[in-house]
Amino acid sequence: MSMSEITSIPLFDPFEQTGSVGPRWDRWKTRLQYYIDARGVTVDNRKRALLLHLARPAVQDILATLSDTGTTYMEALTALNTYFSSQKSLQFERHTFRQAHQMPNESIAQYVTRLRRLGEHCDFDKYSLDEVIKDQFIEHCHSNTLCRRLLREKSTASLGSLLDIARSMESANFQAANIEKNLVPGRLGQRSPTNNANRQRRRPSEFYFGETATMYTLWHRHRRPGMFVILLMKMTVMRHFTLTLTKQKQTSHLPLKVPQFKVCIDSGATANTIDYATYEAINAAKTVPLKPTSVKLRPYGQDNPAPIPLAGSFFGLISSPSGHMDLARFLVLKARNAGCFLSRESSTRLGMLHIAAFTTTEHTPYHAEYQYLLQKFPAVFSGKIGKLKAYHLELNIDPTVRPVVQHSRPTPLHYRAKVEAKLKQLEDQDIIEQVTGPTPWVSPLVIVDKPNGDIRLCVNMCKPNEALRRTHHPYPTAEEILQDLNGSKFFSKMDLKECYHQIKLGESSRHLTAFKTHVGLRCYKRLAYGASVGSEICQHVIGEVLEGSNNVINISDDILVHGTTKEENDKSLENVLLRLQEKNLTVNPAKCLFGVPELNYYGFHISAQGVSPTRIEYTESSTCSHPTQPQKQEAFWDYDTVLAHFDPSLPTQVRHDACKIRIGGALSQKHPAGSIRPVAYASRSLSPVEQRYSRTEREALSRVWACEKFHFYIYGSQFDLVGDHKPLEVLLNGRGNPSPRIERWRLRLQNYNPRIVYQPGIQNGFDFLSRKPVPTNTPRNPLEDYDNSIIVDSLPSAITLQELLVAFESDPTLKIIKECLDTGSWSAAPAPFADLNEELCQKRGILLQNNRIVIPEALRPRILQLAHEGHQGITKVKQHLRQRVWRPGIDTQAERHVRECLGCQIVRPTPPPEPLRMTDPPKQVWHTIHIDYCGPFPSGEYLFVAVDETSRYPEVHVTHSGSAATAITHLNQMFATHGIPEVITSDNVPFGSEEFKAWCKQLSIKHR
Repeated sequence: MSMSEITSIPLFDPFEQTGSVGPRWDRWKTRLQYYIDARGVTVDNRKRALLLHLARPAVQDILATLSDTGTTYMEALTALNTYFSSQKSLQFERHTFRQAHQMPNESIAQYVTRLRRLGEHCDFDKYSLDEVIKDQFIEHCHSNTLCRRLLREKSTASLGSLLDIARSMESANFQAANIEKNLVPGRLGQRSPTNNANRQRRRPSEFYFGETATMYTLWHRHRRPGMFVILLMKMTVMRHFTLTLTKQKQTSHLPLKVPQFKVCIDSGATANTIDYATYEAINAAKTVPLKPTSVKLRPYGQDNPAPIPLAGSFFGLISSPSGHMDLARFLVLKARNAGCFLSRESSTRLGMLHIAAFTTTEHTPYHAEYQYLLQKFPAVFSGKIGKLKAYHLELNIDPTVRPVVQHSRPTPLHYRAKVEAKLKQLEDQDIIEQVTGPTPWVSPLVIVDKPNGDIRLCVNMCKPNEALRRTHHPYPTAEEILQDLNGSKFFSKMDLKECYHQIKLGESSRHLTAFKTHVGLRCYKRLAYGASVGSEICQHVIGEVLEGSNNVINISDDILVHGTTKEENDKSLENVLLRLQEKNLTVNPAKCLFGVPELNYYGFHISAQGVSPTRIEYTESSTCSHPTQPQKQEAFWDYDTVLAHFDPSLPTQVRHDACKIRIGGALSQKHPAGSIRPVAYASRSLSPVEQRYSRTEREALSRVWACEKFHFYIYGSQFDLVGDHKPLEVLLNGRGNPSPRIERWRLRLQNYNPRIVYQPGIQNGFDFLSRKPVPTNTPRNPLEDYDNSIIVDSLPSAITLQELLVAFESDPTLKIIKECLDTGSWSAAPAPFADLNEELCQKRGILLQNNRIVIPEALRPRILQLAHEGHQGITKVKQHLRQRVWRPGIDTQAERHVRECLGCQIVRPTPPPEPLRMTDPPKQVWHTIHIDYCGPFPSGEYLFVAVDETSRYPEVHVTHSGSAATAITHLNQMFATHGIPEVITSDNVPFGSEEFKAWCKQLSIKHR
């Protein structure tokens, strides 16, 4: 090979966002050295020139800014090594290593090589690197069978031995796949090995029917005549399908040695079905007998439908052109021309149906005619998070609310790398910043998992929201929006990219958004999600940006542009995009729609024909049982139609009706062509009290309720109030004697100007919802989930739920409390429980006090022992108990338990003795004397001793009693000789008696 044929290495881009620049520079430097050696370049100047030539101009600029680059190749390479090695992030490299999963088409050898290459930059030693690669390989290989096989090996098994097992299993699967391909009879479209040589081999794990060997075993075991039909699927064009992408079913042909027939791929079907005519064509040779089946096949969308008659079932081995196979069961219908349907499961296994993670029924965001908007407004469609120009949001904070520093929630170890990466991303986007000084507000961080494996960082703003004063900016109502859309035929919709984060917070408001992480405090520089005033501020700010624009509506960050013609819509659209670009706001391109005739907005499906319910709102009519009588069918189809836009210039009608359990109403208008188009429907169920009203009262209630429901449309104008109850027409016109209830309702109708019109019920097609109530599904109560989580979290792992329930049943006090909870009477409850009766509740037989379990008396010693596990101090033990359990006097019992703990007493240090306190010496003799009794002696006598503190002069008297009275007698004798002292010091007995105290007080002596 000549030197000119040596392929050059790729250029090096230091700013490429595909990993750390340091490791990429090391790999590129190695390739450069190989290239220089292959070219045979030995001259130093040429090496330096090749280095700068093969690197991008950005590297040349970097080298020009560095010092000590020298003039030789090695000096330049050393300077660049120093520069790029400083940008290496060990944490990021280890995060990248942990996120490395085996790709679907990646072999085991390729995967391990990639892991070893990623681990070179993680600073693992040789032994640790093999262990980490072994753990990563077992955890993230895409074959569950291989993972289970490797886990059966001993933990001391080396990486090499595990790789030998994995490679042998990989080779066996590949060989079995080739054998299985040759054993499938009648395979259509089989290519020669030569044609398939350049095609990428499909890994056995890609077969949707388990392992390839299992597939072959099933076919081989049951290949006796008449057992299987080999159905070979053939599609001209392979497509991806979604659940709601198209209304028409996609079809595929099954070319057999029989007349061709069509199979419909039905993503909603749970079974494969074939009509009887098709089965007869398959079974022309009488080799596919039917087997009886007990399966009950029912149609979708009906209440308690009758089962579809079945003739039997058979199994077939299906193969698609892509090589996927499936052993499928087919149900044969008795109907001859009902069609053939392939179920969702079989279609997915064959690779002919792809269930997308996110689907939409709307049009492609960008038609070719709107591509120019991307070039004209590149900043708006950049996909980045913008920042509103010339606007700083200052939150209105109530100064009377005391700031709160909430307890932090420790970040789990396995989430720390993701949290650090997300924090780094938010800091790079200038959304958050580090908090360096003191902050009065601190909120905990909440981590939320996304379906794609990423995380979302949220802040619990419950406490800061209490200090925020709301501005109460108004939102446009649904009626106002639909009124503005009257006459529009073309629509465009845009969604701002994380609108909250495009609004900058002022310096004085950022401290309110401070939150705590395991790497320190952070606060938001933009408006934070979770702030109670966020949606109102967003509505107000976006409204000011779009103020003055024609044909524009916004609900928070959702912007709707409309027009009666395409030109009007496009002109308004460009005006909105221009304003967004001037204000440096960006949109989410994936959620934009331009120039479409229909779309979903604000819960409505809007089109040129009018307004219709979305799929979610359509549930109420779709879940009703299908009417069978002609009159009810007419009412149903009149209800289930597209709504028109309200036109104030057209005559308006309000129709109403009532039944025993429901009332309903409809607003409609008469158009110039003579047709009556509905504008809005409304209905509600009657309360148990209202259901006991008479028929006339129910009809009157429906009339008043319908008028007040459509107040926005009919107030201030005359309209027809149409009903089918003739007596009510007389009562409401004031010609009868109505009941007090109807009289009150008639007064409420005086706010309106209706013309009372009677129409027989058979002609009233707007009362379907009033006659067909939908059964109400009881929603899942989140409070019950919260109660269950309290029990699970608060119960120590050493105590089972069954033990807790048994202890509750044997506790007489808690039995009384449960009875008090059931009856509501707390007279028999003990005082501590009665005082907290508002905080007590019962769940699953367990008594709760707020978010803590009330422990039975039998478990109290065990709970105290568990709380004191590890010999924690009194404060820690009480803290653990307060977080999980409660019992009257539990704090005192915890203190006693800790003090009586023998282990704690052994290691507890002896408290130092109290230091002696020095007293001032008396100023004169007989100023202070000390007295006490000595004895009794064997003779029964005592010695009463008095000592002067200054001179140490003692006086001793023999007595026969140690009482205070005897002491007073002898002291009086001493005082008569030496005088009365100012201070007497003694112990408490017997000199603490009231008699001695009174005597000292009488002589003005201070007794200590």
